[in-house]
Amino acid sequence: MTVVSHLKWPPRGTRRILSWIATAMAIAAVLTVDVVIAEFWSGIRDSEIREAGWFAMGLGIVVTLALGLGNKKLTNPIDWRSTYA
Repeated sequence: MTVVSHLKWPPRGTRRILSWIATAMAIAAVLTVDVVIAEFWSGIRDSEIREAGWFAMGLGIVVTLALGLGNKKLTNPIDWRSTYA
């Protein structure tokens, strides 16, 4: 029995698709949690948030996500173009 070690799974085109699917699922999960938190928050009567507060909260979520992704990229320096080409 011959073992072929040069074959990679999943194939290159599939990796890119799986990466985009995982990214879309992560974004959907974050947005779902945001909506649930916003609903719970608005259910509390004495805690009214104006538009500027909602904007600041959303901006904080986006900036935190960007910093986390940037940190991950710095701690795991992979040449993504050659990996998923």
